[in-house]
Amino acid sequence: MEGEGLFNDVTALTLYQVTVYSAVHGSLSLPATLGRLAYSTVLALAAGLGIGWITGQLLDRLPTASARAGLSLLAPFAAYVPAAAAHSSGVLAVLATALYLSHTRAYTDDATSRVTGRAFWGVIELLVICATFGLVGLELTSVIRAVGHQAGRLVGYAALICLIVIVVRVLWLAPLAALTRRRARPRPAGEQVPASWRDSLVLSWAGMRGVVTVATALALPHLTAANTPFPGRDQIIFVAVIVVLVTLIVQGTSLPWLITWLRLRVDPAAESAADRHAATIALDAAEARLRERRHQLDTETADLAAQSFYAALADTFPEDEDVSDTQRIQHHKHVRALEVDLLHAAREAVVDARNHHIIDPDAADRLIHRLDLRSLTTS
Repeated sequence: MEGEGLFNDVTALTLYQVTVYSAVHGSLSLPATLGRLAYSTVLALAAGLGIGWITGQLLDRLPTASARAGLSLLAPFAAYVPAAAAHSSGVLAVLATALYLSHTRAYTDDATSRVTGRAFWGVIELLVICATFGLVGLELTSVIRAVGHQAGRLVGYAALICLIVIVVRVLWLAPLAALTRRRARPRPAGEQVPASWRDSLVLSWAGMRGVVTVATALALPHLTAANTPFPGRDQIIFVAVIVVLVTLIVQGTSLPWLITWLRLRVDPAAESAADRHAATIALDAAEARLRERRHQLDTETADLAAQSFYAALADTFPEDEDVSDTQRIQHHKHVRALEVDLLHAAREAVVDARNHHIIDPDAADRLIHRLDLRSLTTS
């Protein structure tokens, strides 16, 4: 659903921008619209990939995790602004930048940068969602006054649109899921395909509208190129807000009931098995690295480092109270240095398995996050 939502949003927003451009300039023809769409797509991809490359070069040169987190916040704006200024799709440019960085810099930063960035973007996402719906509340009061007596008719339009978006989603996803299930080729680890019509129905019903719908409505310009009011702007915002509220409330609150009625259950064993698979790859890589370095180390240091690394996955840490303070400090330095090396080997193996679709991506991300947290304690 995450992948589907990502590409649905970008496709819809690109088409939306082309349509708004045509409305602003007072002309809408199929050849012109298709040409505008091609122009917007190509230019946005070029801008996004270019900004992605520049961002990657800068990230390699910044000395601190906070500076890299700050640059990651500026990168989307750096991609969006020039693309939008050239009347292409700023959203598509941002997506191209993000995909370029995710493929070329996946886990190349240090553990501090990854942990800091994860927390940083969690806060940013929450603030953006809150700000968007706050803007809706501020805008809605004037919109309601503007639509006036049209409100009843617009509610009817909104109800019809809600029915259309729900039915179209069911008619699209149900046969698509059926075709996907019939593919004979082996599927990569972690590829989640609806196993039955029940899964497809839940997936179809989970198409709630939210922040993207609201943002696109609010982004409509107030004036056209002829300096006249944009046609139907208040009515569009009014209908969009109702569609969002209806789908969030009706579909959102009824989704747990639908899952129960269809007797669907989440299999906790599947997630545990994926985590164990990822952990096994990490442990095998760390043990291989330890075997390579054993001839350079005394047995005690190697054993302590191995135990310490296993603790990163078992939430325990070995204790040794029989050595002197001097020996403890020396052992601590050797153990930590070796553990850093083991963590690095394990992380590389998990990332490689993730990139080659050998393990579930979510399980890989969870394990790498745990390894990163452990790496912070070794620094």
